[in-house]
Amino acid sequence: MKNIVFLLLSPLALMATVNEPWRWELLSGYRNDFLHWHLNPNSGMQQSEKFRDVEFWDNQLTYKVIHRDIVFFINGGYSAFGRGTLQEKLSDLPFTPLPQQFKFSTSGWAIDGSSYLGYAVNLTADRTYKVILMPLLGYSAHYLRVKGSGTKSSPEVAVSYPNPTKQTWYGLSLGGGIKIEPGGRLLFDVGYQYHWLHLIFKSQFQEVFGASTQLNTLKTKRGSNLGHSGWARMDYQVDRFWRVGAAGTLNYYVSQHYTVKQHQNDNTVEAKFKLRWTSFSLLFTLSREI
Repeated sequence: MKNIVFLLLSPLALMATVNEPWRWELLSGYRNDFLHWHLNPNSGMQQSEKFRDVEFWDNQLTYKVIHRDIVFFINGGYSAFGRGTLQEKLSDLPFTPLPQQFKFSTSGWAIDGSSYLGYAVNLTADRTYKVILMPLLGYSAHYLRVKGSGTKSSPEVAVSYPNPTKQTWYGLSLGGGIKIEPGGRLLFDVGYQYHWLHLIFKSQFQEVFGASTQLNTLKTKRGSNLGHSGWARMDYQVDRFWRVGAAGTLNYYVSQHYTVKQHQNDNTVEAKFKLRWTSFSLLFTLSREI
């Protein structure tokens, strides 16, 4: 019996306790977003909007620590400018059989936050290099606000955006990360998380055709959406306290295909709605041990 207990506990004894002191990180660089949503009613106007190559200046601040194998991480960020292209497509309009397509320049901003707890397992105890496995449980929230500028016209209709399009994603995530310290001054970190998300979305645009004006407003809130995110980074240890490096992040979130209500002046139309959001960032990193 003693031998069996020893065999069960011996792998744990080989995994050394992981400790890394508090560290703050400043991340700054380029972010690119793609947002696509569409409405498909049983009858009436079909609508599709694509926000393409919406470019931001992304800035983030992170605090993280590993204390006696417990991993804690918290991150917040603000992204500015939001320059890109909005492509609007309308079809099955009551006043023309021709589909209508318009392009707008955009401006906007975004706020993001995330945090996770995990457990660090050193897979290479008593070796000159480190490979640390970290199962992670997290929570994240993302807010994006972007607006098409001006009014675009065709012979049949003029379209404008009196208010910005807004989306909010938030929810729990489960995933893992791997930290690799091969020796010397280079350090590597990669990870992936699977998300269960709530979505709040609002969009409003205006059509003018002839003497008529129609304001179209869509607002929806829905849970049970899914997403994926990942990261990869490389750091260089300048000295005991300071590190510099580069990082890349990717988010892909998608809503369910479900029925919503769009308000068209005093009328309400039911339609099938679906939204996809993709965002990636390429960042320079600077960090210091506290």
